[in-house]
Amino acid sequence: SIPPHNLKETIDAVIAYARNKDITVAELLQYIKGPDFPSGGVILGTTGILEAYKTGRGQIPLRSEYEIVQLKNEKLRIIITKIPYNIRKSAIVESISKLDKENAVEGISDLSVESTRDGIRIVTDIKKGFNPEVALNKLFKKSSLLTKFSVNMVALVNTQPKLLTLKDVLDVYLEHQKEVLTRELNFDLKKAQDSIHILEGLLVATNNIDDVVALIKSSSSDEVASKKLIEK
Repeated sequence: SIPPHNLKETIDAVIAYARNKDITVAELLQYIKGPDFPSGGVILGTTGILEAYKTGRGQIPLRSEYEIVQLKNEKLRIIITKIPYNIRKSAIVESISKLDKENAVEGISDLSVESTRDGIRIVTDIKKGFNPEVALNKLFKKSSLLTKFSVNMVALVNTQPKLLTLKDVLDVYLEHQKEVLTRELNFDLKKAQDSIHILEGLLVATNNIDDVVALIKSSSSDEVASKKLIEK
């Protein structure tokens, strides 16, 4: 699937590509930093992003967001604040509950999942003498709190499915915008030309107003008058 991106970054990348179509994917990363996942998650490194942008396919490592806080009793607590994009909450709850029942992650206790206004958060305490970062890494490895987002940038181009690189996407978008703009300008041009034709007719009629009045009066009907004016 095609991941979501930041609108401003995407616009900046479009402008940069329009100015220089020889720009490299690595250079485009100055403008478009990578996917922008709405539900959070930290992208690990740029290798997966570069691969996806260069070939149209790739896997982007995505890790939950967390904070480590110190409690009054000097215990440390890990709070997972945001889960990776596209991971179902029910899957997180199920995997965490299983780990807790099996005591599968050494160094943590009281593992729980709490509902919040923004979704869920996962809370666990660190046992005395254990490194919270080590415990976190184990937790990530044994659950979907650390995952990979599979990129497959296939889109319809001229009604045919095509695998697109980042530069392909930008190129197709620019060509589409050219077509849209050309249609709009041609429509406005025709409208202006039609308007000019009417104004020219009114100008001729104004300059020959006496003849026009006489022609209308001598005509047996509006249709006849209109035909004579057009022929004249």
